[in-house]
Amino acid sequence: MMRQISFFQHLPLRLRPLVAVAVVLMAVCWLFSFASSFFFASGGRPAGGCDFTMRYNEIRCVLDRIDPFAITRGDIAHPVYVRFNRWAPGRMNLTGYTPWAYVFLLPFAVLPKALAAAAYTLLELGCVLFLFRFAYHHAKRTGLSEEGAVAVSASLCLLVYPITSAFGAGNFGIPFAATIALMADYLDNGNEVCAGLCWAFLMCKPQIGVLFAVPILLHRKWKTLGVAAGVCLAATFAVAAWLGVSPVKLLLEVVRDGDVGTYATDLLPLSLFRAIAPHVSKGVVLLLHAVIGFVLCLFCCWRVRTIRDWAVRLAPPAFFCTIWAYGWSHDKCVYALVVAVAMALCLQANTTRSHRLVTLVLSILCGASILGALLPAGSVHPMFILATRRLFGWSPVPGNLRSVGTPEILLCLCSVVKTLLAVVLFGFILPNFDHKGTMRNHGNHTI
Repeated sequence: MMRQISFFQHLPLRLRPLVAVAVVLMAVCWLFSFASSFFFASGGRPAGGCDFTMRYNEIRCVLDRIDPFAITRGDIAHPVYVRFNRWAPGRMNLTGYTPWAYVFLLPFAVLPKALAAAAYTLLELGCVLFLFRFAYHHAKRTGLSEEGAVAVSASLCLLVYPITSAFGAGNFGIPFAATIALMADYLDNGNEVCAGLCWAFLMCKPQIGVLFAVPILLHRKWKTLGVAAGVCLAATFAVAAWLGVSPVKLLLEVVRDGDVGTYATDLLPLSLFRAIAPHVSKGVVLLLHAVIGFVLCLFCCWRVRTIRDWAVRLAPPAFFCTIWAYGWSHDKCVYALVVAVAMALCLQANTTRSHRLVTLVLSILCGASILGALLPAGSVHPMFILATRRLFGWSPVPGNLRSVGTPEILLCLCSVVKTLLAVVLFGFILPNFDHKGTMRNHGNHTI
């Protein structure tokens, strides 16, 4: 029990003001997003919580033996269910989603919508607390002191914007971030079955989950692969049998309906994507991003393959999953593992030269992330809109999405810088601390 509460008991004095400010800021943002989620769940027009509400609607639709894709295709004009963006009072917006997502979220669908939204929000809060705990214990396992472990845990406050954005959108981002951390713990402990269940949940968003196959295959975790594939296939056959449709057709519908091109990627912001769309095929742009993201992920995973810590092994796909397909602000909650690993590395680097290098990389990486969040078209949190307008005279949403100006170029540069620095961090800096597959000692610290 004492170990469980040591995080709070031994918080260093000089860190307390920083943690207090971060907690207050996150609490205010959480309250904003929490309220918007409940407003949406009460039946009003979408103002927040739309992703979870649509997932809830889709499961209710499936329980009524109606294929959600039949609604999105326009094959069925149902008095209760309508396609997303065709909102009408008393009717339930939905899209199509992966069949196994319906199974994972089935317990929420048996509750009234408002109660289900409250339960899901509490789940998100629990996941955030778990992430702070995971970061703390990960730092302790790497040999950091109590003070260092607290600093690593507090560094997750850098993700205040993605986390609050996920709260407002009712998105999977926060549970996904916790699931990735949990998956790392299971793999460290040799529990491949539970790791496979975690991976199956991540595959609810295939564009997030697929890249985790890279470290899994590199390290031949066949049982984890089999469990994840088995769960997804079993759920697909079960849902298909319930709806009376072909499981193959159901999976093909998921692919057909997943128009990720409208969102662009974290490497190419939405405004720039739409600006070049009339001149370059959308498929070519998305294929290019997919290749870049996959190759960089494979390179970084290969470079850190000798490090036994699965948090490090899973960090590259946790970053590049928003590069290779698409990534809204709420999806970037999965950076939690990256932040914890990078901050622990920064505190472990006890030589002057390596410490300065890691600190410089981290500082630029964090600066690029924060600047990118505040720029127009960066999907900025509503609470920051007024500040950007007053300070820079920029609207957070471009008036003409086909126009490209200085803010859009800066946003693109921020994305490119983040990607390059992640490659430097995982492809060149981390491997230098470990060449034998074990945590190597440097002075009084364990790397």
